[in-house]
Amino acid sequence: MKHPKDRRRFEIREMKSGAKTIWQVQGYDLEGNRVRKRFDIHERAKGFQQEMNVEVMRDSNFRAKLTRLSDDEIDDAEQAIVRLPEGKRLVDAVDHFIRTYVEPKEDTLLSRALEEFAEDENLLLHMREKSREAIRIQVRLFARLLGADARMSQILPRHVDEWTARDTLSTRRTRRAKLSSFFNWCLTRGYLGRNPITGSDKAPERRQRLERDPVFLSVPDTIRLLRSAQATAGGALVPYFALHLFGGLRAEELKRMTWEAINLETGYILLSAPIAKTAARRTVKISENLHAWLVDHAVRRPPIIPRNFRKLFERVRREAGIEPWVRDVGRHTALTYHYAVSGLKSITTAWAGNSPGVLDTNYRGLATLEEAQEYWSITPASLAVTPVVDFPAASAS
Repeated sequence: MKHPKDRRRFEIREMKSGAKTIWQVQGYDLEGNRVRKRFDIHERAKGFQQEMNVEVMRDSNFRAKLTRLSDDEIDDAEQAIVRLPEGKRLVDAVDHFIRTYVEPKEDTLLSRALEEFAEDENLLLHMREKSREAIRIQVRLFARLLGADARMSQILPRHVDEWTARDTLSTRRTRRAKLSSFFNWCLTRGYLGRNPITGSDKAPERRQRLERDPVFLSVPDTIRLLRSAQATAGGALVPYFALHLFGGLRAEELKRMTWEAINLETGYILLSAPIAKTAARRTVKISENLHAWLVDHAVRRPPIIPRNFRKLFERVRREAGIEPWVRDVGRHTALTYHYAVSGLKSITTAWAGNSPGVLDTNYRGLATLEEAQEYWSITPASLAVTPVVDFPAASAS
């Protein structure tokens, strides 16, 4: 059925075709015929949508007007208006551009900028060499999309979208983060006027955050895990799990931890720059129950990561029935219950070294105050008198 008077904008719908995501552009042409076209890449769907909207706009809303604009300038204006969100004016977009745009000092080659990035020793004051190398690898892969002679001024948000279009959400997020770090460095050198990541499509990441709550362990999960650690290899992994669950330390930080960083007398753990994830020093206040878990081990100071760690870790996890294990779930658990008790993100962010935005998005309201109080009361003594309850194993999916 034709709809000759229907002049709605062409719109994009995200659809599933088996395990694959596709994007369908749909609307009505000038004759009222319904148009539907599917694309494997979101950026191509957006381009087709813009072309169709410009065509409809030209022919269906044409009015003769005196203007000082050239044909090319009119064409640019029409395409710009079509790209604007509903209710937004072109003049507002231009005003925003004028306020925020910074002219690059030098239009250098992308390959040259990457070489300078790899040689900048000042970066090592803020990040580890391993992190810099990971960024360099991703930028080098991204550069293949643009070609060997690509210049920094040629990099657009759509290039980022095209490069990550076929990635899983997790890979896409990782790659965007690496590129953003490099682009921010380029901003300090004057090679870019703006970080292209800020204009790229973040919708998949937003959808993932809305659709999936972070995984954390329940109180019974935690009790089973610690009991399993106590019963495995003479409790060799008890300090590791205690610091993970009650200190909120990341798995990567625990790999670099030594007992010199733990001061039970002052009640603080000092994570120096080489240990902390962000390569910035931070302190962690030791809770009363974490102190109880560490005090006996602090006398002998066994390695936080003992020999055969991976084998022992899998045994502890398997005996506790935690399947599968989500990376840094112990830290997620600690932050969840800490936030439930403190009620203030400023306190928890200072304790954990997170940004307030991350805390609000991932940890707010996931646990009750009663659950949190029970969690922070778990000690070796409480486990010795707590009866074993057969709770179902946690699912991290």
